[in-house]
Amino acid sequence: MNKSSSPTSQPFILFRLALIITSLFILTHLCGGQAHVSALAGVHAGSSGQVFMGFLYVGAYLLTISLVPILLIAALILSLTELQKTYNRSMSY
Repeated sequence: MNKSSSPTSQPFILFRLALIITSLFILTHLCGGQAHVSALAGVHAGSSGQVFMGFLYVGAYLLTISLVPILLIAALILSLTELQKTYNRSMSY
């Protein structure tokens, strides 16, 4: 097995981290976190559990829209770099 396809290679780790963050957002969305965001704005008085769910949803949303694209682009660039290195090594023989 070559290094670029191993589960511990850097592109794979970045992709897995992006998948975890996206899964967290999907999970909070399916649990109804979107409905509890209004408790953060003070629109309605919510319990501490509702406020926590609102914070969790907003945090997961912000991570998803800001960090996940960066992680995926970085993983793509690293994968292409590793692929180019492998291709250059095979062509030098």
